[in-house]
Parts: sequence; structure tokens; C-alpha cells
Amino acid sequence: DKIPFSKKTIQHRKSIFDIELEPNQKIQGYIHLKSDGEVVMLPMRLYQENSFFVLTYKEQVFYGFFYGILILACLIYLFFFFALKDKAFVYYAFYVLFIALMQFSLDGFFHQYFTPQGGWLSNRAVLLTAFISLFFFGKYGDTFLNLKENSPVLHKTNKVLSFAIIIGVAVLALSPSFEYCYPLANAIGILVILHMIASIVVMKIKNHKVDSYFIIGISFLVLGFIVFILNNFNTIPNSFFTDNGAKFG
Repeated sequence: DKIPFSKKTIQHRKSIFDIELEPNQKIQGYIHLKSDGEVVMLPMRLYQENSFFVLTYKEQVFYGFFYGILILACLIYLFFFFALKDKAFVYYAFYVLFIALMQFSLDGFFHQYFTPQGGWLSNRAVLLTAFISLFFFGKYGDTFLNLKENSPVLHKTNKVLSFAIIIGVAVLALSPSFEYCYPLANAIGILVILHMIASIVVMKIKNHKVDSYFIIGISFLVLGFIVFILNNFNTIPNSFFTDNGAKFG
């Protein structure tokens, strides 16, 4: 994904290579793997050309459904914000938007459609959208749960996490080498989710009402995040479901 999309061996969002084999022919190949800091995964699969493109068409339906829902949610919550002037709605709308862009980058669509020539933004798209989505997720939870009044300590902790995210974005933007930004983003992501869980627990202990749909939503988000991490470290079988665990969450 560091080369122009038009120069890929096969112009597809995934890394696809065309291998021609005669009956009973044996070949030996070597692959040089180099990471920019992200976990190295190599779910190498061999497909016949027709079956691969049939699979691609089926995946497109799922991706269209997924991205369509997120864009619709973003637009609806922006309407809610302009109608009700509640900042929680605009924070949620931007969180959903940047989560969609992060998944768009992970799936290879960002490189294909937005940055087909590669370059600075293409290389940093996943991390940049991840940091920004975490920022708005934290702001949304803080505002929705009204932590400023209900738990000043957690409110201040959220401000510290937001500042850490801003530092992460600055490092990503200014540093020519950003290998350490992936573990940094993952660490901050885990802390933001733990902060959200802690906030819900504290609210419950203090007998403040927390919307049940909010709790259910956070639970599925955490479940999807766990599947995503386990899949990254190859501790669970690689499949369509585990590949897209974060999307389902």
C-alpha cells in the first residue's frame, strides 16, 4: 500500500498476487515481510481466480451494509445535534465517522479511492483516524455520562487521555518514523475503553441512572475490540468473522 494503486500486480484493495501453475508443477517462493509498526499477519490463502472474485462480491455486500449504517448514524446524530444542541450528539457523530474511516483504511478502500497515489496520508490513515475516533469516543462518554458533575476525578482523567491522544497525533504528524505509534494507539485505546467501563461502574455505585442501551452498546464494543486484539495476535482462528470482529462489535 506504499505504491500507487494503479501499479499493484492486481488492482484490488487486498494484497493479491497472480501465480500461474501447471499441473503437478512445484515452485518455491520467498516473502520479505516488513512492518511499519502494525502487527505482522500473513493469512496466506490460495484461490482460483473465479472463486476469489465471487468471494469479493459477497464481501462487498457486507461492507456496503456496514459503512452505510455508520454514515446514516453520523448524519442522523448531526441532525439531533442541530435540533437539540446537545454536544453528546456531535461527539458521537464524529466518533462514528472516524471509526468508519479507520475501518475504511484497514480494509484497503482508503488507499484505493482516497489516496490511490500512496504517500504521507495513505501511510498514516489508520493511525490518524484511530486517534481521532478515540478522542471523540472519550468526549462522547464524558458528556453523555455528565462526568464533570457526577465524577470530577474521572472527568479529569478523561482530559488527561484526550491530551495523550493529541500528543499521539502530533508525534504521528511530525515524526518521519512512526513504528511506535501503533503500540501507543493500542495502549491509549485500551485505557479509553477501561475508563469508559470504570465510569459506568462508578455511576452504578453512586446510583446514578445509566441508559441500558448505552451499557449494551459499550459491552458489544468491548467484545468486538477483544476479538480484534486476539485475531491480531493469532490466538484465535483467522476467519471472516474474526477479521471483522471490530465491525460486528
